Amino acid sequence: MKKWIAFFITALLLAALPSCGGTTVQETTVPEDYYTVVDILTTAEETQIILSEETEVSAPETDAQTSERIVPTTQTITESEASAEESTPVETPTTAPAESTNAPTTRAESTSARRSLLDRIKENIDAAKSSAPYRQDKAFFNDAVFVGDSVTMGLRSYTNAQRNKGSDCLGTAQFLCVGSMSYTNVLGAVTSESLHPTYKGQKMTVEDGLKSAGAGKVFIMLGMNDFSAYSENVWKNSVKTLISRIREKNPDIQVFIQSVTPIVDGKEHGRFSNENIRVFNDYLRTFCEENDCIYVDVNGEVMADETGHLKKAYCGDLGAMGIHMSNAGSSAWADYLMRTFCGTE
Repeated sequence: MKKWIAFFITALLLAALPSCGGTTVQETTVPEDYYTVVDILTTAEETQIILSEETEVSAPETDAQTSERIVPTTQTITESEASAEESTPVETPTTAPAESTNAPTTRAESTSARRSLLDRIKENIDAAKSSAPYRQDKAFFNDAVFVGDSVTMGLRSYTNAQRNKGSDCLGTAQFLCVGSMSYTNVLGAVTSESLHPTYKGQKMTVEDGLKSAGAGKVFIMLGMNDFSAYSENVWKNSVKTLISRIREKNPDIQVFIQSVTPIVDGKEHGRFSNENIRVFNDYLRTFCEENDCIYVDVNGEVMADETGHLKKAYCGDLGAMGIHMSNAGSSAWADYLMRTFCGTE
């Protein structure tokens, strides 16, 4: 009898205890047009990677991998190695690839062509500010490839949606994007875990992806995962190295470097700040002026409000990182590119 009483009391006590499910976490509501989250490294200590001549460049992932697992790449580098790498000049290839049927393109001819296009682009940019007539080129984006992280993945999703509706959005431009990709980590070797894109199902380097896609123009927007994770010495060298490798594999390509877009008010923390974005973009602008690239100020011309933050109406993840675009933001971005480079909306 005593055993049955003890068993009954024990059962009552167990029933009165709370379950083992742990603390209930309130579910975060994510906007419908929130595409992916960049896994940004913002530790106080410097995170750097190895940059060497043997290191392979890698490329972004495809539409089928929008929900890919984000794995940041981190390695180590000494200051002496970084300095030595940074001092290496960026060389512009002097000839077209051996398999090309066209006559070799000299460095002077490639430089002249880039500067001629740069002059025309500047005319359209000035026209955008003064309401002057555009010089139209509706086929401008047909040989373009956009390279970027999850911010550009949002532009890709918007562009595909518009094309599915029958709208002419960025011509037939292609996209090589993967979440958390940066100028720095994309220089690492291509592996099953690396942050490189895929083209037609094959993971490859950025320069190889551009070559496979037949790119005549590349629009690059990277950097959010550079200034927040690596030292200034490292990410400056990374920009030089990636552009050099792209041009080595694609001698006639026109390089357009888009500014890193801002962070919405209230979401800055540590090195993840609009001030660091400004420093990064200032470097990109100077780099473009010195290396015959075209700087596209999406940040200042489209996305930033009067305080330098991302416009709230253009932010699709106000409750999360505060950097990804809403449909309105992607629309404004695409419209700006179409007006500036095609002379159309």
